[in-house]
Amino acid sequence: MPLIYTMLFTMPGIPCIYYGSEWGIEGKKNWNDTDLRPEIKVFEWNELTDTIQKLIHLKHNHSALSYGDYTQIGITNTACIYQRQDEKECLWICMNMKNEAQTLGFNGQGNFIDIETNEELSVHNALEFKPYEVRILKKVS
Repeated sequence: MPLIYTMLFTMPGIPCIYYGSEWGIEGKKNWNDTDLRPEIKVFEWNELTDTIQKLIHLKHNHSALSYGDYTQIGITNTACIYQRQDEKECLWICMNMKNEAQTLGFNGQGNFIDIETNEELSVHNALEFKPYEVRILKKVS
């Protein structure tokens, strides 16, 4: 789920979260939606809710995620890197959708800062991923 929400909040467009999804509630389709949108009696903050809140914060604080253009940097069936760039910043959204480490090769390079960890890294035509890893990198040169 964190990978899907990362895409939702970092790709072009306005993110929309369906009722209960922010809590990870599983709905079941029936004839009148009562099982699809069950009443939430007690809100239970969880790891998914933390992730979504962090993504909302990123969307509000990085103009490239709202106004930037979109460019595909690298893609396979199990990993992708795409760029969101405006006049203020250039971000690479990087994710591994596989339950094992992998390296994604592509045509691109630059110096970046991971906006979550503040780790500096130099990228040259490949990026290594941990299982189910998401990284948002800000280009510094």
